[in-house]
Amino acid sequence: MNMNIVAISGSLRKGSYNTALLRAAQKLAPELNIEILDISTLPIYNQDVEAANYPAEAKALREKIASADGVLIATPEFNRTPPGPLKNFLDWSSRPESEPLPWEGKPVGVLGASSSARGASFAQYDIRRIMSYFNAHPMGTAGILSRPCGRKIRRRPELDRSKINRGPQKVPSDIYGSRRERTKSIRTIKNAKSENAISG
Repeated sequence: MNMNIVAISGSLRKGSYNTALLRAAQKLAPELNIEILDISTLPIYNQDVEAANYPAEAKALREKIASADGVLIATPEFNRTPPGPLKNFLDWSSRPESEPLPWEGKPVGVLGASSSARGASFAQYDIRRIMSYFNAHPMGTAGILSRPCGRKIRRRPELDRSKINRGPQKVPSDIYGSRRERTKSIRTIKNAKSENAISG
């Protein structure tokens, strides 16, 4: 079964470690269709802008999330928090309030690459907290690079598979497993309701 996963890098830098992490996920999980989205064109969130003319870029990203089977988010960490562009994207994705959240019930894997030994752990925690607020389903484990990731990335923006943990492969696999289990649960509930309706 082919699954469509959308991926977001919280870094806009051309040689971003986190974008490289998502590219590694594409290679390590070829059974999944992983599309890396561009959040660089989003304007800074402003409620006046939302009310006057909701950005087409934000609408397109919301639609991508809503139609995906799961989401991957790779975040750097600045001052122990997620970077502004990523938070800005999340703010736009939650608007307008009059429409359903595209994150509702969505499996979300959170990864992080950082030049520090923490591996963006604080930023990952914040993203997972936001996902819980969005009523998404953040995966139980995070793919943290435990050492400064600059040493683990070659001059080209591609990860050295021999020097990273299983995060880029494991998180997409967790999303696949989560989606499959949720589908089975929904089928079981529907069958039970059908049987009750017939017998009742």
